[in-house]
Amino acid sequence: RWGGRLALKWPNDLLVADGGAKVGGILIEIEESNGRSHLMIGLGLNTGAQPDGVERAAVITGAPIDPVALAAGLTEALAALVDSFLE
Repeated sequence: RWGGRLALKWPNDLLVADGGAKVGGILIEIEESNGRSHLMIGLGLNTGAQPDGVERAAVITGAPIDPVALAAGLTEALAALVDSFLE
């Protein structure tokens, strides 16, 4: 796990708090259907080379990132947040 801090830049950029390098983006949409609200969260992370059109990307750890392990860790963390929200 990485112990650094991230910051949000309006409207949807994820930045390393210390240097401001863009490491990804997040998109959240809420939809109403049959009287219920549905929240959809999209998350993109720059885990490798700098993508086209991004001025400054960063690999947080300075080492290769296993996308499957990253997805598993994010899923686990989000599940814990949902559980705490529902309590």
